[in-house]
Amino acid sequence: MPEPSDVPEPSDVPEPSAVPEPSAVPEAADVPVPFTLAGIGEKTVRKLVEAGFVSQESVATASAEQLSEIPGIGGKTAEKILAAARGEAAQQE
Repeated sequence: MPEPSDVPEPSDVPEPSAVPEPSAVPEAADVPVPFTLAGIGEKTVRKLVEAGFVSQESVATASAEQLSEIPGIGGKTAEKILAAARGEAAQQE
């Protein structure tokens, strides 16, 4: 049986309101992206940021091959991203 000194006092137990609600923690979608690219959706820009491309300039200096290695970004999307990052019109096939 626990000694009376081992039982936490009610004042030692955090109030339920002191624990942050899961909804109080910002989700990735709530955090603004550090840059935007014309014609490229926010979800795609988030993928770029998560992969380490934290600025438009870092995207512009990447290769299509590097970008297409990011899950969810294929070759055509990579070309479109590069064109937007470099301020070029995307090439039509």
